[in-house]
Amino acid sequence: MAWEFSPIIKYTITVVAFGLIMIPSALYFRMNPSKLTNLMGIRAPMHPVDEGQCRVQKEVGEPYAIRSRRVVTPAGLRHALIVIDNGKIGDILRADTEIQLPVQDVGNLVVMAGLIDPHVHVNEPGRTEWEGFESASAAAAAGGTTTLLDMPLNCVPPTVSLSAMEQKISAIRDAKLSCDVGLIGGAVPGFLDQITPLAKAGVFAFKSFMIDSQSVDFPHVNSAYLVQAMSLISKLEGAPYVYILHAEKNSEEDEALPEAGEHSDQDHAKHLQSRPEVWETRAIDEAIRASDQTGCHIHIAHVGSSKAAEIIHNAKIDGAYVTAEVCTHHLLFQSKKIPRGNTLFKCAPPIRSEDNRLGLWKALLKDGSLDIISSDHSPSPPELKHTKEGDFTKAWGGIAGLQYRLQGTWTASQPFELDFMRLSELLSGRVADIFGLSESKGRIVKGLDADLVIWDPEEEQVIQESQCLHRHKASAYTGQKLMGRVKKTIVHGEIVYDDDEGIVGASPGKLLLRSAGTRDGLSQEAVRDEVCT
Repeated sequence: MAWEFSPIIKYTITVVAFGLIMIPSALYFRMNPSKLTNLMGIRAPMHPVDEGQCRVQKEVGEPYAIRSRRVVTPAGLRHALIVIDNGKIGDILRADTEIQLPVQDVGNLVVMAGLIDPHVHVNEPGRTEWEGFESASAAAAAGGTTTLLDMPLNCVPPTVSLSAMEQKISAIRDAKLSCDVGLIGGAVPGFLDQITPLAKAGVFAFKSFMIDSQSVDFPHVNSAYLVQAMSLISKLEGAPYVYILHAEKNSEEDEALPEAGEHSDQDHAKHLQSRPEVWETRAIDEAIRASDQTGCHIHIAHVGSSKAAEIIHNAKIDGAYVTAEVCTHHLLFQSKKIPRGNTLFKCAPPIRSEDNRLGLWKALLKDGSLDIISSDHSPSPPELKHTKEGDFTKAWGGIAGLQYRLQGTWTASQPFELDFMRLSELLSGRVADIFGLSESKGRIVKGLDADLVIWDPEEEQVIQESQCLHRHKASAYTGQKLMGRVKKTIVHGEIVYDDDEGIVGASPGKLLLRSAGTRDGLSQEAVRDEVCT
């Protein structure tokens, strides 16, 4: 007997059967959207992946957003949503704001403004076998640095003239840049007339040595030249320009210093005794007097002595126009723990005692003597470090640390409870203020460049040569157990470094030239207001 159903029952059976087929299918394609788009011949749009995986997926150049529970802003640590549009920070919104953009939630990872390193020796052109813009910028990005300022020496020719700067610019434009690069001009005897042309061409600051620089084509300056250079730099259009000084100065009377003969050439103590603290204090005293005479903004590079930091502190209280930096290696290492014959730790000024290291931290965090932290990345081929014989007297002086500034600083800061806002200022914001970059970089602020570092401050990492992107892998940081790990670095809104994949994507890095006549920079009043009495 055939079954017959009323129209209502037939309709009900049809709806139920349709649901039994379509609901599981809909759920499947919701979980696997690419299957549906592949079936229909449509390319799937790029969307973010699961929370915390830190994979910002998007089409190049498209707007998107990053959400984190720890976004470091000038207003404090925020649970926020950063909108990135056309290489700029489009907005900073409440984390729960609904927007029609791809959103990557990176969970509890810290999002900070990309680091700015004001003291890097890239060595190109002329010594690209030491380091070059491609390798240096890649290492910078791997360490969360999105802008570096290239020092004027150790390249050939040094950046002391307009023609030399043109060669430097040509090398930069030929390179694959993973971060932005700005230039520091050299102020050396015989090239005083080049300071104004270099400023007009776009350098961000000038640099001199008050002691032998190790480079014959970059001679140090005497007291008379120092005053001449400061007088000229202080009057440049668009001042304040910064005059950076390697502030060590020896003297004939130093022959009375204790002999280092009881130490062998393999002992770091011999190198330490060969460059006493008085060299720093003497040079800084003289530089401050010349600055007071000329009104020039001086910046003391790589302060290695806590006694020197005290001189800077007192000068700031008296209104001196001086800022200063300290290097990560001076904050992290101490002389007695440097292994015998490990010339990778040789630098100038030298790494000093534990008490001195603690004094530098006090000067940095408590009294405002020291303003920022740099790497003073000064690489060289291994043979120039004489690592095989471990001879400190013969080894090139310089530590390769560009990639490790964030991790090294964060590790060294653990006993001092440095917060993320202050850390970001020391590595980015204050650097931008001093060197005239604050209108575009240094902080997570609407309208500034979308240069960001996403990192995990809780993860520990033992530094391996295989992970190093410097041209030469040997570094004083190799084998060190450091806190923090960079997960992703973003330059002009584009991902340049991924912890899983290394350097990725295009090369968004740019050559930065300071615009003639710009007023961006620190006034003398702003410098004075930062010091703690």
